[in-house]
Amino acid sequence: MHREQSTSLYYTFSTISQTLAGAIGLLGAFVLFRFSSLNEVLRLSGANVLTGIDQDASRVGYSLNERSRELNRLWRDGNFVSFRTLYRSIKHSMDVSDATVRYIDDFESALAKKRSLLRVLIVALALTCLTLVFSVFVLCMTPDIVTTGSVNAVFIFGVSAFVGCLISYVVVILKALP
Repeated sequence: MHREQSTSLYYTFSTISQTLAGAIGLLGAFVLFRFSSLNEVLRLSGANVLTGIDQDASRVGYSLNERSRELNRLWRDGNFVSFRTLYRSIKHSMDVSDATVRYIDDFESALAKKRSLLRVLIVALALTCLTLVFSVFVLCMTPDIVTTGSVNAVFIFGVSAFVGCLISYVVVILKALP
């Protein structure tokens, strides 16, 4: 009986480890592709925000000077959060056109999607790492687990963690869809 339980633990937890490693690799490729497309939206809408704010400023006679240079530098450097903070302060200090507001909304939307996707990805990665560490621990400790009689509890915990990982992957994929 102990031999069968040992074999079951070895097969189950080595399969869990291999499956999660492959799945997280595929998920990573999918998410990187989505981040790439979101970054492109951020770059394009950011460029439109810059152009719109410059046009709006010259239309109403508002001088941006240093703030405009800083906005351009932040956008070029890809520092989108600071870029957003600065254009919000500019937006509140002058009248911006409806077109510029739409560009700002597009930028805000893409930035929010990227941050949301990053949050669920971090949760999925953390859950996967914990499950992998647990699986390796179980594989190392299988003889002791079998002799203590806690095989069922280990199986339940391991399979539950595996299912939790799969659910987190589905959440990541749903968040990554356009």
